[in-house]
Amino acid sequence: MQLKMTKEACHRRLQRAAQQGKKGAMLLLAYCYQEGWYAKQDYKKAAYWYSEAIKKREPIGFLFLGQLYQDGHGIKKDGRKAAILYRKALKMGVLAAAYHIGNLYDYGSTNFRRNKRLAIYWYRKALWHKGYKGKLAQERLAELMKPTHTK
Repeated sequence: MQLKMTKEACHRRLQRAAQQGKKGAMLLLAYCYQEGWYAKQDYKKAAYWYSEAIKKREPIGFLFLGQLYQDGHGIKKDGRKAAILYRKALKMGVLAAAYHIGNLYDYGSTNFRRNKRLAIYWYRKALWHKGYKGKLAQERLAELMKPTHTK
């Protein structure tokens, strides 16, 4: 027997599971809204569902909500709030959060000053991440550590 489900039906089931308090469904629903999967892209709804997942102490929710604050998607751009959320994610074992903290220091954000020394510090911590963020941290470190020549 093959089960076929429309995108709309899948979205409804996911929403029902999220409303029942299942934190995995909350995260997935938030990400669907963030990326426009199975539903129209809606950053405010994404922020809402990430916030709900955070209430359930879901570590990835802290990371993704931090990204929305850093970029100002669906909520007011705020680097300080992003940094707080990233640090909470990091304390809960999400190593990718170190890359995002380094990124905040590297590029700055609303309410958050650039600081090359601290960007390097956090990118070095992010090197422990074995995935994509670790590779990005390595690339940014190489760029930041390049000697500058003056004439």
